[in-house]
Amino acid sequence: MLEYQFSENDKPIKKALGFLEFQLNNIVSDNHTLALVTYALSLAKSTAAKGALNKLNERSERQGELRFWTSPSSGLSSSWQPCSADIEVAGYALLSHFIQQRLLEGIPIMKWLSKQRNHLGGYSSTQDTIVALQALSTFATLTADSVTEMDVTVNGSMEENPTVFRIDQENRFVLKTKEFPAAQPVRITISANGRGFAIFQLNVIYNVKNSHTSKRRSRSAQNQESFDLDVCVKDDKKDINSLTLNICTRYLGT
Repeated sequence: MLEYQFSENDKPIKKALGFLEFQLNNIVSDNHTLALVTYALSLAKSTAAKGALNKLNERSERQGELRFWTSPSSGLSSSWQPCSADIEVAGYALLSHFIQQRLLEGIPIMKWLSKQRNHLGGYSSTQDTIVALQALSTFATLTADSVTEMDVTVNGSMEENPTVFRIDQENRFVLKTKEFPAAQPVRITISANGRGFAIFQLNVIYNVKNSHTSKRRSRSAQNQESFDLDVCVKDDKKDINSLTLNICTRYLGT
């Protein structure tokens, strides 16, 4: 309701905030809930908002110049991306830092969120994509120049002519892409001239043969699949009219 410009003095909102403030140290056990509570308290300019954000930051993990949160991990997943809940936690945490004017503390979160995007600029689900992009766009508006007029030149070692992207006020929120042919080694150079703020992202997409479950990355139990299914296609070159499938499945639950 606060996002839709309801006043924090409205009676229902005041009661809800009072409940959250009173129960902050009792009911908030997981990171996702704490991130939501912190964001709500920050929007309402609650006196408890700063303490809630400090508590959330204490649960974060650091990796170099990156800050992020992880859910209890007991499952396996073939995806390299963090689970949706972890993306949402980082998004709400970043928004809370902005609202509380703690911008420098939010930069490591922004960098982590930027690194988790897929090749289309989004994340695992619609919900986490909305939250994360809202946080990143808010950061962009706070740090970007009031005028955007820039040329971004991208050149690959396998290309004869460079590609120039013209970014201005009209198209600054439009995704611009360039696909390079597969080659080894690959050398890509990028340069920018003008004024404005832009994010450059390089994605390498490839297939892996025989990706076994034992090699898969651990991820949140919330996104753990109940069953594992391995499909092997046996192509008999002597019989062009049929294929043999070996399908092995197992239950992954406890």
